[in-house]
Amino acid sequence: MTPKDLSRIREIYEQAFALSAEEREVYLTAECADDAKLRDQVELLVHAHANIPTWLHRPAVAPALVLPQLEGRRLNGYTLLREIGRGGMGTVYLAERSDEMFHRRAAIKLVTSTIDATRFQHEREILASLDHPNIAKLLDAGVTAEGWPYFVMEYVDGLPIHRWCDEHNLDTSQRVVLFTGVIAAVRYAH
Repeated sequence: MTPKDLSRIREIYEQAFALSAEEREVYLTAECADDAKLRDQVELLVHAHANIPTWLHRPAVAPALVLPQLEGRRLNGYTLLREIGRGGMGTVYLAERSDEMFHRRAAIKLVTSTIDATRFQHEREILASLDHPNIAKLLDAGVTAEGWPYFVMEYVDGLPIHRWCDEHNLDTSQRVVLFTGVIAAVRYAH
């Protein structure tokens, strides 16, 4: 199939799936004329869309709580300095060791979505067992007074890999070499 064929299938499908069964039959007969392969492809997509399991419409995790401003708060010897990331399961803060034993920065992820405690414990154990130069190390973990689980991870200051590559003008072969390190870390983790 050519990109032009795929584009045509998509165009017809997007119109067809919103129609009633009777309207769709008339529309497909007109649009596909004597091209049975085109019609079959469109009907496969319409059928697949109609049979999407209902569980796919529900979020995988509950929505994250909206946290109050937490900058300055202390957690297990660390002071939260500023938010550095946010995702579906929580918020990540840059933190600094605050017990004056030594100076160290860390990334603390507060898990603010509803998460099964057993699953959280399992994930924490997996993270603790990872020891690879391309994977940030788990330093500590705990639960806040509000009941929010958190991870204390090694903080790695830097840019997203694609921006770093762009800023350093890496060519394709240099990017491939860099990416092999990412692949090695993923392989190790799995």
